[in-house]
This record gives sequence, structure tokens and C-alpha cells, in this order.
Amino acid sequence: MAALPPLPCRFGEKHPLSTSSTSPVQLPAQHPAGQIFTRYSDGAPVGDVIPFFDDGTYHLFCLTPPAGALHFPERLRTTWRHLRSADLVTWEELPDAVAPGGDGEPDRDGAWTGSVIRAGDEFHIFYTGHNLAAGIPQTVCHATSADGITWTKDPANPISVPDITRFEGKDWRDPFVFWNEHEQRYWMLLSARSAAHPAVSRGVVAVQTSPDLVAWSPAEELYEAFLTHCPECPEIFRLGETWLLGYSRFTDRRGTVYRTAASPRGPWHHLATEGPDGANWYAAKSLTDDRGRRIAFGWVPDRNPEPTADTGQWLWGGDLAVPRQLSLAASGQLGTRLPDEIGRGPELASTPGYGSGDWSAAPGRPGPSFDVEAPGRFGYCMLSPARDAGQYLISATVTGAGSAAIFGLAVQTSEQLDRGLAILCYPSERRVCAVDLTAARSEVANEYEKATTEYASVAEGCLPAVSFDHITITVLVRGDLVEAFVADRVCLTYRLPVREAGSTALLIQDGSGRFSDVRGHLVGHFE
Repeated sequence: MAALPPLPCRFGEKHPLSTSSTSPVQLPAQHPAGQIFTRYSDGAPVGDVIPFFDDGTYHLFCLTPPAGALHFPERLRTTWRHLRSADLVTWEELPDAVAPGGDGEPDRDGAWTGSVIRAGDEFHIFYTGHNLAAGIPQTVCHATSADGITWTKDPANPISVPDITRFEGKDWRDPFVFWNEHEQRYWMLLSARSAAHPAVSRGVVAVQTSPDLVAWSPAEELYEAFLTHCPECPEIFRLGETWLLGYSRFTDRRGTVYRTAASPRGPWHHLATEGPDGANWYAAKSLTDDRGRRIAFGWVPDRNPEPTADTGQWLWGGDLAVPRQLSLAASGQLGTRLPDEIGRGPELASTPGYGSGDWSAAPGRPGPSFDVEAPGRFGYCMLSPARDAGQYLISATVTGAGSAAIFGLAVQTSEQLDRGLAILCYPSERRVCAVDLTAARSEVANEYEKATTEYASVAEGCLPAVSFDHITITVLVRGDLVEAFVADRVCLTYRLPVREAGSTALLIQDGSGRFSDVRGHLVGHFE
């Protein structure tokens, strides 16, 4: 393949020579207008997401397993499927981009995670080729396209393999390629393991550089992790003048985490909190759009329909999480919020029913408000919806409850509060957590071991610099999938064990406060 001339462009922006040659594709009828995309029209799950923004359009390339495959290695024989959107809500399904190769090819057992970049009028995919039978099973492969739709694999594949004198030969994946303007070279980040470090710190992000996307320098270590087997799906981006390194880990508190530095070379330091979500928002990667926003995309795992001791309760891949807009606060905490496009549509009316505690209606605009007094006891108020909705938002602003032991709300719950998910703030501990109210109960009297596992947190976050005297909770419900945004700083993501149309409950323990502007809405894009 002929060498490309170096085409410097700022990371996160298209090159000035870029043009668009894509054509519109009919939106499948299975995607209801206005509803947020969750998974493909044929029911296929979404795995690792490779986001790309070009000429005013959002593109997502998503790893997708073969139909019916549940576990490794079959489930990881993935194909790159392609989605496109103008508004972050309605997504078109385009032709598949990259599929696994045949016998003897480096991607025989799966086309795994990578990245997309545009140089002039040519699009490039760098991806992980997986071949279980090869001595080095993971290598970097390359494909090109003139229109961003139809892709041709590079006959030189693989274009990068690990130097086994410096790196372990098994983990060499997830290439992330971007133009480093300061160094005037392309960078390629890689998920790898050092051959030299102690076992607890062998997980590293490696980097190779290139002047032309063809000739790549020998790999060197960029970041050394601790208690992380292999930092998956790395990316580097900038928020203001601050550089961030994001990666995901399946060991030591699973999830997507971030580090910060003054330049891409580091050194990379920890933030006030490691990431804006927990274990159920995985392999998140992001893009910068033409409004300068950094929008992140990740996936939420499916529950395993046939769990065993070997396979576990969760599967690789599931639903596409709602897009999140990232921000960096002066306190050093990375924040997350819903983008403006995830609009609030028609209001969902509900009827309040006061439970324990002293509740009263309070003046509130534009939505209903409730005052509560529950010193030394538990108080709750049920909000029964007038209709069922598959996708909706429920939000409330809580004021004056900073001295309470606990406050929050539950969604998809029942009059007995034994269903759904509770989003709970603990002001004195400066944390927020999600508790599955459908946790299994022991039917054996006084069975202490099982009893102590009830109501365990399934997701949690810290709010070190947020006032708990004024805090807004916004919860997005899509069937059994719940994503709760708190104070525009953290999101708690979880998939409920059962999906039941239920009520919302306002909750408080040992305290008083006001729940203001408590409203539910359909969500999506509404003209």
C-alpha cells in the first residue's frame, strides 16, 4: 500500500480537506421515531463501541457477536456493525464494516475493538485481529474506505505485533489512533501487558507513532496500571486544556476509568474520582462533535439466561447506553450528564400517595413539589403513573435534606417497595448508590449469611464537592435498563432482574427536606 502523506489535523476534528460521500439509508421500521436506540432491529446485542464524528454526523461502529452465541470464544467472533445519526437519538443501520476473516487470517476468530480516523479523503479503521490458533493471538489490523461505508482490509495485515521481549504475547489489542498535533505524528494506543513488571502492574497502555499511518515506530509504554490485568479500550482526548486518558478494566473494580495529564506524554495522575459510572457501563469511548462537546458511548451487559459457576450472571455485550456528555469540574471530578438532544417529551401524569413520614404538597413550578418531615424514621411517598411507558425520565430536585441519613428515589417499584432500583444519597458519606430492591430473600429463618447480602449496592459513586442540600436526580428507564444521573456528576447504571411497569417512590430516612419539580416524561427527540 502506498505511503500516505502526513495530514495534520487536531484530534477530535475532521481534517480541513475532508469531504462527505455518504448517502442516506432508510431507518428500519423497528426503531420507533423519537425513541432512544437500545439495540439492533434484529435484536442483536451491542458490544464495544467505536465512536467517530465526521461532517456533522455521529457514527458508531459496534462489535456484534454471531446470532445465538453466548460465551467465549463463539460470542467474541465479532463483526463491526455500523450506525449513523444526526441527533444522537435516531440511528440508521448501515452495512457491516468489518467481518471476521477466513482460515489462516489474523482476524479469523473475530474483528475486535479499534478506532476510526479520517486522513484527507480516505477513512481508516485500525482494529484487533483475533486468531486463537496463532502463536500471537491478538494483532493490529487495518482497513480503508473511500466513503466510510464500504471497507477493504489491508493485504499487509497484521500491521502491528507485540515485541515479546518487552511485552507479553497474548494481549495486544484495542488500537486507538489519533493525530498528535504537538508531535506532528499519528499515535496508536494499545492495550498490552509488560513482560517485565511485577504481576500486579503488568497491565499497560503502549503507544506506537507514525508520520503516515503506514510506518509505525516500535512500541513503548505510556501508562502503567496497578491491579489491572490489561487496560482495555484506551483513548486520549482533551477537555479544555486538560488531557484525559480513559480505559476500562475487568479486574479491581470493573468499569471505565480516567486519568489526567498536562500533555499526552503524561505523567498520568488520578482524578478526584476514577470515573463517572460503575461496573455496568463498560468499554466506553468518546468523540468530540462540532459543538465542542465530548460525548461518550458504552454498553450495558445482558443478563445470562443460563448462568453457571463458569459462565457467571452477565454476558459480554448488551444494550447501548444512552450517550453521555462529559465535563471536568474545577474540583477535579469528571462529570457526566444527558446531552440536550435526549429531550423531554409529553409529561407522564402520576398520582401521589403518602406513606410513612409527614408529607404535604408544597408550592412548586413547573412540576409538583412535596415537603417531608421524618426525623428518626423512614418516610416515603408513592407516585403511581397514569400509564405505562417503555422509555421515560423521572426527575426531582431535593433541597434541605443535607442532614438526612439517606434520601433519594426508587423507580419501577411497588407499594411494598420490593421491586425496582433505589437511587440513594448518603450526605454524611458524600456518596450515592443504587440498590436493587428485588434482591433475593432467604426463606430460611435466621439465616444470617444470606440476610446480610440483601440490599447491597449494585452501583455507586462519590460526590466529594457537591452540596447535598441541593441536588438533582434524573433517572432514565428503558424497560429493565436504568441509568440514573445525579448532580451532573455521576451516573449509576444497572439492568433490573425483572421488568415490571411500576411506580416511583420518594424516599428519606431520618431527616426532612423538599422534593421539587417531580416529573416524569417520555424521552427521545421531539419536534
